[in-house]
Amino acid sequence: MVVFIDVPLEQLLERLQKRELDRFEREDRAFFERIFTGFHTMAASDPTRWLIVDGTPPKEELAATILTQVCERLKITLS
Repeated sequence: MVVFIDVPLEQLLERLQKRELDRFEREDRAFFERIFTGFHTMAASDPTRWLIVDGTPPKEELAATILTQVCERLKITLS
């Protein structure tokens, strides 16, 4: 299973401006548009393998959503 945390490109670029960047993160907007499109294409082509999660909520809510959806997908019950 691949968990794809989907964040709108504009929001992603804003987040990157707030931290020290590595060499990939210093690439131009066109690079990120290609990556963004590529991941969406891969996720759409194999929805049984990819779990797409909205990455816009706060971290705590996002983590809870991912945990819930992964458990549902894998039929795991947490006690």
